Amino acid sequence: MKKVKREMKSLGKLRDATIASCVPLPHYEAKGTEVKGCLLHKTPGSRLMIAERIFDLVLLMSQESELHPLRKEVRECLFLLESLGLRDGRLKGIAKELGRLRDEQLRAELCLDERREFDVSHYRELALQIVKELLSLTEFNHLKSKL
Repeated sequence: MKKVKREMKSLGKLRDATIASCVPLPHYEAKGTEVKGCLLHKTPGSRLMIAERIFDLVLLMSQESELHPLRKEVRECLFLLESLGLRDGRLKGIAKELGRLRDEQLRAELCLDERREFDVSHYRELALQIVKELLSLTEFNHLKSKL
């Protein structure tokens, strides 16, 4: 598992260098790493655990003011909601826009040597509204009452 994480991290660095396009690209090789047999067995209560994790992420998102952590939390919520069978294009659009802002921030730091900060409060409020709306569609009444 450590080898896979290391390879994924190197691919992330390669993507960041590609986005910046002003930095000479390092040569990363995948070294023939394959991921096989990563299916999780059905676990009783797994839907509940996923819904509780989404609820925890809602609490974290409501306090977040920085771009990168908010983007990570929105993406995790998106993937977890999709695993519950709740797909929403609006949340995916917010995640893409936050990714675009992150790329712009990264490009400014690497190419222009300047630090850019973005006000993400609008995106945070939209994402919270959508996630709460989708979480209220689940069968977990104890979480609905906490929203």
